[in-house]
Amino acid sequence: MFKRQRKAPRSVTVEHAPDEALSVPALSEPAVESGPAVGAEPAVEPVVVAAVAEVVAAAEQATSLLRLKGWRGGLLLHLDADAPWDDVLAALYDKLDAVRDFWAGATCTLDLGMRAGCPDGLGLLPAQLEERYGLTVVAVAAAHPEVREAIGVAGLEALAELEPAVVRSEPEVPSPPVPKYVKGTVRSGQVLEADGHLIIMGDVNAGAELRAGGDIMVFGTLRGMAHAGAAGERGAVIVALNLRPTQLRIADLIARAPDGGQPPLSKHPERAEVRGQEIHILSM
Repeated sequence: MFKRQRKAPRSVTVEHAPDEALSVPALSEPAVESGPAVGAEPAVEPVVVAAVAEVVAAAEQATSLLRLKGWRGGLLLHLDADAPWDDVLAALYDKLDAVRDFWAGATCTLDLGMRAGCPDGLGLLPAQLEERYGLTVVAVAAAHPEVREAIGVAGLEALAELEPAVVRSEPEVPSPPVPKYVKGTVRSGQVLEADGHLIIMGDVNAGAELRAGGDIMVFGTLRGMAHAGAAGERGAVIVALNLRPTQLRIADLIARAPDGGQPPLSKHPERAEVRGQEIHILSM
């Protein structure tokens, strides 16, 4: 579009007497019949403005008629309790049509809230949602008893209120027992027991007994009886600086001292463990 430019007026010098009044007639702007100037906002008809506002208001209302969120492994559809049922259904279908393939295989619960009466065609809605979107309606929540009764007649599960979602916690794994620590010599006739590991800082004399659900560790000479893994744990071990017991037990296996008398004290710590179906003593 070409922009019209007016010619600049030529300068004119007018000479007049100092006391003479100069009268300059007012000039009116010439009428221009061309279109609106470049950059000017076009005039908007009031009818168009009203139509746009009506569309915006309708879109906002449609959004407020429906709230959707995840609940109990599926979907929870809050349907407006005051709006006409046909308007609520229209908003529901618009929402679900936006991503039609996303809902296939999901379950949903309908929440009618405080709606006073059972809407016409509510009994057909589950079949329609299943056919159009693959959604399975598992229940309908309603506050009024007469609405719940009508829901039950329609063959649907009626909920008086939306109970909190069931949170399935992971089963608690029991913590292992705290190791039992004993400092000093365990004398003949004494019996020490522990649910977990048993640690002795000293010697264990002949005639003493040690029982533990876990391992047994003796920081000294073990000459008494020791039973590790008493609850049946064959992976338990018995460790001592000098392993000279009268009897060793690990789970259900038993080993006794050799008949030829006690061998000399070892120069290294020793460990008793299960290998195959026998208890073996190894130097560490």
